[in-house]
Amino acid sequence: IYVLMDTSKSMLAQDIVPDRLSRAKRIVEDVLDKLEGDRIGFIPFASGAYIQMPLTDDYQLARMFLGVMDTDMISGGGTNLAAALRLAADSFDRSSGSDKVILILSDGEEHDEASAEALRSIADELVKIFAVGIGTEKGGLIPVYNAAGNEIVDYMKDKDGQPVTSRLNAGTLRRLAEEGRGVYYQATPQGTEISLLLSDLSRLQR
Repeated sequence: IYVLMDTSKSMLAQDIVPDRLSRAKRIVEDVLDKLEGDRIGFIPFASGAYIQMPLTDDYQLARMFLGVMDTDMISGGGTNLAAALRLAADSFDRSSGSDKVILILSDGEEHDEASAEALRSIADELVKIFAVGIGTEKGGLIPVYNAAGNEIVDYMKDKDGQPVTSRLNAGTLRRLAEEGRGVYYQATPQGTEISLLLSDLSRLQR
């Protein structure tokens, strides 16, 4: 499993409690709790993407890497999901006959056709795409924190000085999951998406 974690600033929006990134990390923690020897790796993405943690079955190490994941890992604006998809696909062991899972956790903002093209370039029947949409259609403001990161001092504004409202864009994520022979889930206050995801992953070829 390669976890593609959206670490763009919009993941700080608090329309999902306590915020989108924290919810995404909670989902990954629950996945880690259920793994039994399966390897997992992390690829954070924003304006770019990189392998933060290669595939490993050391879940204690994985929790350490997950804990330090934040929206300052990758500088610059934008959300380059296409780069993360290609990086994950190129990093799998192609000789293995087990299913290879790409799990995307994102609010879907600023994704374009490049991600769909990247998925088509993978073209591997063993690679399956699962995606969890983190956020709400109503959306939320994007907080700006102080240097210590413990207090909101402002909210992100557009070029006209108006607060930016970030909304969940499920369309791209849903299409990627469908074309990638996986499933799309939407994060809920009750966390029902977690049990559905874990159930679907448990049926794959180990």
